Amino acid sequence: MAYPQTDRKHDPRIVIPVDDDFKEKVAVAVIRYRMGTTARFGREAFEHYIRHLEKESEPIKTEAA
Repeated sequence: MAYPQTDRKHDPRIVIPVDDDFKEKVAVAVIRYRMGTTARFGREAFEHYIRHLEKESEPIKTEAA
């Protein structure tokens, strides 16, 4: 039996509740992937890497002449 053709990205019937715990798990998984390791690491390392990403994303500050 064929499935109905629906655009899953924009289908209003599909609702996925997301809580903060889930968001943190996803963030950790993304960071592990980007670091190229599946090793577990502590919250301090996690927060250090988040600060590193925040520094990278800040615009470069230049002094006006």
